[in-house]
Amino acid sequence: MDCTIYNSKIVLQDEDGQVIAGIEFPRVKSNVCKINKVYSAKEKNGKDYIDTLMRKAVRHFRSQKIEVLLDNNYAKRWFESHPEMQDVLAAQALNGDSSNKQKTKKNTTTKTKKKTKYVTKNKKQRDNSNDDNYSNRGTGMKSFEENAGKTANLGLKLICRVLQILSAVALVAVCIMFSYVAVGKVTYFGDPLDPNNKSAIAFLGACGLFLIFCLIEFNWILSRPRFANNGRVVRLDVGRGVFVFVLFIIMAFASSFIVDKSVLLDQSANMDVKSIKDGIVLFIKCYGVNSDNITKISVIGLIMCIIRRFIGR
Repeated sequence: MDCTIYNSKIVLQDEDGQVIAGIEFPRVKSNVCKINKVYSAKEKNGKDYIDTLMRKAVRHFRSQKIEVLLDNNYAKRWFESHPEMQDVLAAQALNGDSSNKQKTKKNTTTKTKKKTKYVTKNKKQRDNSNDDNYSNRGTGMKSFEENAGKTANLGLKLICRVLQILSAVALVAVCIMFSYVAVGKVTYFGDPLDPNNKSAIAFLGACGLFLIFCLIEFNWILSRPRFANNGRVVRLDVGRGVFVFVLFIIMAFASSFIVDKSVLLDQSANMDVKSIKDGIVLFIKCYGVNSDNITKISVIGLIMCIIRRFIGR
């Protein structure tokens, strides 16, 4: 689950990106905000989710030196049950009950004072209403900016996922081109099951190691490491796969110097050899038959990995 902190809210998202709990705290002043909404989309573990968000919000308020007002009953009860967290509350929130009692006593003294308080209260309400309208307009602009930023972030994530899959497809394409040639050369040195046929054993061993390496790199390309970001753990695409495509390009370039394609494609070629070296040479020749196409695909895969590393989503 990912926890994201915005300017005026904090939300908890599940693995599918759906919001399952959140706290909204629009700014009243530059260093004062008001918690006015606490919610959870799931009944099961809902209190645990909100408790986690409240604690993260308090750490955020402390780090940003923000004072907090409470306009939500759940938030009030939570701070009452967690006195160690009340250092972020504004003096108005801490003294709210006592000030209300004092106002009640003053209102019961005389009718004249009641009328005066009534008029003063209405005036304050009108002023607060104007402030709320201004705050709502500011919150609307912030919400628009947050939504725009979220949309752009989702777009970059989608691009990274597509390029990640295409990078893996490029790796598979190289393996298929190599395997297509290598399968036809399994009996090139005779019976591959003959324990004395060192050339065939060396060739099959080299092919097996190459395909195992490709399988490991395939899983490596499709994986994303975990990073800690503002108190939450996220997975980011760091462009894995650069090494394997660079290696493919170097192998294709090196094999082009020793490949004799006309001999390699001649099925009637007879090589009376029994050394391990000849098996390795045949492996390189099988790779070099499609060296031009392998180089092109590897360059494309390398470019996609670099773009993924640059985007980093």
